[in-house]
Amino acid sequence: MRKKPLCLLCIFFLLLRLAATLIMGKTMDNPAFPSSTTIQIEGTVLQKSITSKQQILTIGNLEKQSRQKKKQYIEKEKIVIYDDSFRKVKIGDRICVKGDGETFEEARNPGNFDQREYYRKKHTTGFLWAKEILVTERAKVSLEEMLFRMRQRSREVFEHCLGKKNGGILAAMVLGEKAGMDPEVKELYQKSGISHLLAISGLHISLIGNAFYQWLRKGGCSFCIAGITSAVVLGGYACMTGMSVSTQRAFFMFLLRIGADAAGRVYDLPTALAVAAAWIAAENPDDLTDAAFLLSFGAILGIVLLCPIFQEIFAGKKKWLQTLSGSLAITVMLHPILSFFYYEISLYAIFLNLLVIPLMSWILGTAIIGLFLAVLWMPGGSLVLKSSGFLLEGYELLCRMFLRFPNAVVVTGKPEIWKIVIYYCLLFAFVMWWRRKIIEKKMEEKKGKWKKEVQNRVWNWKQKVGSVLWITGLALILIIEIGKEELEVTFLDVGQGDGIFLQTDTGLTCMIDGGSTDIKQVGKYRIEPFLKSKGVRKLDYVFVTHGDQDHLNGIVELMERQAYGISIDTLVLPRKDVWDDTLWQLAYRADMQGVAVVAMHEGESVEDARISIECIHPAENSEADLGNASSLVLKVTCQNVKLLLTGDVEGKGEEELVDRFSEEIFLLKVAHHGSKNSTRELFLEQVKPKYAIISAGRNNSYGHPNQETIQRLKQSGVKIYSTQDNGAICFRIDDGKGYLSGWK
Repeated sequence: MRKKPLCLLCIFFLLLRLAATLIMGKTMDNPAFPSSTTIQIEGTVLQKSITSKQQILTIGNLEKQSRQKKKQYIEKEKIVIYDDSFRKVKIGDRICVKGDGETFEEARNPGNFDQREYYRKKHTTGFLWAKEILVTERAKVSLEEMLFRMRQRSREVFEHCLGKKNGGILAAMVLGEKAGMDPEVKELYQKSGISHLLAISGLHISLIGNAFYQWLRKGGCSFCIAGITSAVVLGGYACMTGMSVSTQRAFFMFLLRIGADAAGRVYDLPTALAVAAAWIAAENPDDLTDAAFLLSFGAILGIVLLCPIFQEIFAGKKKWLQTLSGSLAITVMLHPILSFFYYEISLYAIFLNLLVIPLMSWILGTAIIGLFLAVLWMPGGSLVLKSSGFLLEGYELLCRMFLRFPNAVVVTGKPEIWKIVIYYCLLFAFVMWWRRKIIEKKMEEKKGKWKKEVQNRVWNWKQKVGSVLWITGLALILIIEIGKEELEVTFLDVGQGDGIFLQTDTGLTCMIDGGSTDIKQVGKYRIEPFLKSKGVRKLDYVFVTHGDQDHLNGIVELMERQAYGISIDTLVLPRKDVWDDTLWQLAYRADMQGVAVVAMHEGESVEDARISIECIHPAENSEADLGNASSLVLKVTCQNVKLLLTGDVEGKGEEELVDRFSEEIFLLKVAHHGSKNSTRELFLEQVKPKYAIISAGRNNSYGHPNQETIQRLKQSGVKIYSTQDNGAICFRIDDGKGYLSGWK
């Protein structure tokens, strides 16, 4: 490092930039306007993409006017426009848009995607559903517009020749255009650990750029001419594909490489990596904490630091061993980052990548050749492109095969920052130890004292076993649990619905309901990410209180996604004579998915070393109607602390509950989202809760929670928490004491 002053200078700059970013925090006032506000805004079209349903425009250099405010001029911010009228506009046009403004959604639960934070890093403050679009100033056809048209035309050719599915995959691989890709195939690539093939990254830039550069050099071009021509062509390709962080990194490092060749200097990979990182951080320091930046640069850093060590460990000159060393190096380096952002890893991705990456050169090559040929002669271009389609079918087959292996996707949970710091400190110590060993070996070889039989006896045994144990220990650091509470109950914000997660320090995991009427795919996007962030691989019991969709449609998703997500052991329903058609269908689906189904009767309980979950309603002689009134009501007891989870019980069901249950409760989950027909005065006098949790969607059409119910709770001296205000609400019990906290 002492011989690389530029590298050290860039690392020092990155550390300063990172410290400033963490200290300053969020630098942009977000949101730009209240949700559901009709506004008129004028700006310049910076980006454009088209899907089958709408065109999406990103505008900047804004002038904003709303009903409440006068004109505001905003220079750095951007707004996303959704236009289903497909108004003809070009990149560079000045447009005036009128429509309903919305802010990006914040994460409402731990582990959920924070859309607002993601767009904040892109300096995008909100989006607009366009009602009217007026072009106020026409621009000439710019380079960006020409590249956009090339991209659209290329995607159309791919889809025409290969069909919607494979054409969409190829468009993602070659053009960075994922809008038309099949969601199922996209998730298949993600779960298999090869989603990096769908992002324009160093693999694409190096394959295309190096191939073009070497072709020019072999054609007799000088270093200078070949380098400039390659840089121009590759720069146009990078701009056409969206210039993501990984593309910027790869393109900048390619420029440094051809610059070194032209100047007759030695290309130094660590210095090039550090300079590229400093360049990107200088432009947008928020990228330093972004997953795309960390994964892109972390992968190359893994190759620089760890690949030589693993090649020494494997001690083989075969190409597949060298490829395995690189894949393993990237996996070890990125393991904490993947766990922190995505909460899971693909166990067999190392081996799958050995099969798919070597074929990428063929796919990219035939895609580009077929594309140019299709412009001149469509049948010939289609024939060439079909060879890429054949390989893509093979990719999908391999992904499905690998996902059938045991523990193909391992849920790791979201590790704490201190664990990640320890991981990388110990990894750095591992690298330094091995480098010293390699230097000692080289010195012995120069002196002629290094004997092959000594290498086989000592080097290939002690060092390798020690390395395996070291790497295993690093992986264990991220999953160890220290000081876990006896009981943790999280009331998830699922919008207008219910979803409660329960976990003990002995490992029992339960869900009580899980559904929503206003959040689409609530199981996939809210419940499952939360569970994975908590490191949950299996739910021991899933209780469904009754047959309303806002209590069970997310559970249905979880059952159907067990191959990719969380496995479910047992589904618990109320006694069979209160099942409606929906519950019968749910039981049938569960049985088809291999989930055990049991009916829980009054007085029966699920018990653990820490807790008891007892059914107290509906009783065997209950006269309550099917549906809400017959909801499964559960009493959770941990030491002397009691919780009452009431589903949607109301009316006759709540009256029967008052007649049979008179224990004082520490925490009450308010029935039916705070409806006025539940949680009556007599019931509150009977159970005397100290805290109440209300699960309801923000701005819901039902008016939940009802103000009458709120007043009854306040008059009873109950402290109220709501998912509308707090997001997810976590209740912890440790050493017999309860602690309540909101996510927001």
